Amino acid sequence: MKHGRTSVLVGCMLATAALLCGCAQVPLDYPRTASWATTNPAQSRMGRELAPQSAAHPAQSGFHLLPNGPDALAIRLALIDAAEQTIDSQCFILEDDLVGNLLLDRVLAAGQRGVRVRLLVDDWNQRGHDRRLAWLGTQPNIQVRLFNPAGSPRWCSLTRPLHYAFGPKRVLRRMHNKAFVVDNTVTIVGGRNIADSYFAASDDYNFGDIDILAAGPIAAGVSAAFDEFWNDPLAVPLVAFVSREQTATYASETHRKLEASRAAALATPYACYLLGSEPAKTVNVGHLPLIWADGDVLYDRSSKILTSIDENPAAYMVFKLREMLDAAKTEVLMISPYFVPGEFGKERFRQLRDHGIAVKVLTNSLASTDEIAPHAAYEKYREELLRRGVELYELRSEPERHGKDRQDHDGNSAGAGLHAKCIIVDRNTIFVGSFNLDPRSVRMDTQNGVVVHSGELASQLAAIFAMRTSPAYAYQVTFLGALRGTNDSRRVWTDTLDGKPKHYSDEPMTGPGRRIKAWFLSWLVPEAWL
Repeated sequence: MKHGRTSVLVGCMLATAALLCGCAQVPLDYPRTASWATTNPAQSRMGRELAPQSAAHPAQSGFHLLPNGPDALAIRLALIDAAEQTIDSQCFILEDDLVGNLLLDRVLAAGQRGVRVRLLVDDWNQRGHDRRLAWLGTQPNIQVRLFNPAGSPRWCSLTRPLHYAFGPKRVLRRMHNKAFVVDNTVTIVGGRNIADSYFAASDDYNFGDIDILAAGPIAAGVSAAFDEFWNDPLAVPLVAFVSREQTATYASETHRKLEASRAAALATPYACYLLGSEPAKTVNVGHLPLIWADGDVLYDRSSKILTSIDENPAAYMVFKLREMLDAAKTEVLMISPYFVPGEFGKERFRQLRDHGIAVKVLTNSLASTDEIAPHAAYEKYREELLRRGVELYELRSEPERHGKDRQDHDGNSAGAGLHAKCIIVDRNTIFVGSFNLDPRSVRMDTQNGVVVHSGELASQLAAIFAMRTSPAYAYQVTFLGALRGTNDSRRVWTDTLDGKPKHYSDEPMTGPGRRIKAWFLSWLVPEAWL
């Protein structure tokens, strides 16, 4: 009897999945007009301000690292306010929170003064945001498209998991790119999604992240990548899913909510800091402290969503990153929140170490990560990487505890995580972008970033790496024998407490529940999905 009921339940679930997926037609043929980046950026105010520096550095671009969350937001707001022609924004997550509403408020004002705004958002995390974004898309000069939508119905929380499990294979693949371009003159790329926790605005959990601002010719390369995704058939106008009648019905409600959010946001200490910060005042890009160097834009082609790496290798940016690593002579430093090397990556690290190249990696600890499954997969490679001589550092969930050794007994992260994705080669070449060192970034989701050939920028990023791998911020994972001068192969995590080394024999700052969950997920989730 029990088995009969189970069969009926499974049958109902499968029937529901088939019904949802069958009815969930994605209107890929919905009418839309192709559009492209502006072709005369030099005629904008920012183009004119940048002209003297550009003339002094022909064919090069100016770069500026943005490792501080509030400053990274302040400079985005300043650039939106300075825009005259176009604003293009491509993101994986756009939340309805303080940061998201501060940005959308400025974007609305830009559209009202005649700036063309194109907002391209991956569909996966947008459940519940259709009304707000649909209303935004009805405002002057603003267009909103969803990339690779799962389809309809969109009101039920079960539809997306069911699409993931039973829908077309493309639904498993997402647009993970992050790009922000103003007047085709200044761009920001990196790891940050548009949400409080990526700009140090959350009271609960904040990510350490890094963006890079680029001005000059390289902005055209980022714009070209944006145009490809914007004009791809998988980029569907949001109005295809929300009727004009629905949008009109919710317009006043959405407008009131945005007005209330703006007032509440402007009253926060965070917003007060933003408005008074130096980046907020530095609207003149000609005065930005830029480092001029040669750079290249890397991005997966939009066709990656529909083709495999064997069918269409030219669509995959991972090969360019491999060339960067293959050029290493002395040292490779890596920052990746999700670090799952896979068999191929493990072999790549072996080759680097066999050539005497130092390899150091900073990733999340089990306590700090927001995604347990990738950490569980990484754990399978940890011992062999250590044997190869790879230096491994894992972010502490409570940086700078100042002597407070608090065990998080319920197993939850204590509030600090890593989200930056960077590579430094030989202290003269860097990569900053959205690419995690895991199979999902390699084979499934689309990614982007920039490579810059600059010793000065590499030194700045290496200094950030050194700080974030110091005992005040991270554990170093080693074998116990390495500390005692023996052959003891037990792993140990080391940081400092009251200025003295402190060693842990198991995943620090985690309870048994979190460790058991990691073990369970290591067997349940396919590594190719991580």
